[in-house]
Amino acid sequence: SLNATALADTTAPTAEVSAEDVNAQNADNFQVDVTTEPLSEPTTITVTATGSDGETVSATASVTDDTTVALNVSALADGEVTISVEATDVAGNSGSQSTASTTVTKDTIAPTIESATTNAGTSTVDVTFSEPVTDVAANAFSITSPVHEVDSVSQQDATTVVLRLNRSVPPAAINVSGVQVSATGVSD
Repeated sequence: SLNATALADTTAPTAEVSAEDVNAQNADNFQVDVTTEPLSEPTTITVTATGSDGETVSATASVTDDTTVALNVSALADGEVTISVEATDVAGNSGSQSTASTTVTKDTIAPTIESATTNAGTSTVDVTFSEPVTDVAANAFSITSPVHEVDSVSQQDATTVVLRLNRSVPPAAINVSGVQVSATGVSD
């Protein structure tokens, strides 16, 4: 007679998770990167985002490789968001090494302009925002002047950018409500 023993898989997969911060542009398609080992073994992952108010959003996927899971976290409150992943292999194994989490910040409120200052006769405007901004481009700004356009932008510090205009600002344009700078394309 032939003796046979079934092979058993008793090793739980490992999981890692990473994600960028949440902002107004990515909240409805928030990308979470998940790494599991071993890569060739079918694994079910559940990714959960828990907002600062306790609300949760989850997605489940079957994977055999590193993956990115998209979540709509729009309904979660701004503040800290905990992203967790739990992995279970095809044999039903899971354990402490099968879970991972990271914390990101959700900030969907766009920065506002606190001040826009210039000196008459110059072609630069210093714009100070309510919070830090990054990757600010000239096309994110508009100016209500019929003769002025924003040519370029440079970052002065975390909350201040310098606009270089296509021409100098005349003294008559200083403190005039008809000449305004807006930044509808700026995010943090």
